[in-house]
Amino acid sequence: MKNILIIVALLSTSSVFAQVENHEHKKMEVSMKQKAAKQNEPLKADGIDPVCRMKVAKGEKRTAVFQGMQYGFCSDYCKEKFEEKPGKYIKP
Repeated sequence: MKNILIIVALLSTSSVFAQVENHEHKKMEVSMKQKAAKQNEPLKADGIDPVCRMKVAKGEKRTAVFQGMQYGFCSDYCKEKFEEKPGKYIKP
């Protein structure tokens, strides 16, 4: 009898963890889709490339979002370097 109760308890716990994990996975998917959408938006205002410090004109399509801020880039190279280690280029 104890073995049956233990098995039922384990199955119930596993089910709860699976539901929580599935919910967290869906939240992360939504967050990633929103971030990708923001990163594909043209730059909203003139800015400075955080990697090479060149001017970047409003409307530039090479952008990335870090800590809620949108950054524009003069080249794919600068965007890739930034995405590898954004904290290196943005000081708190």
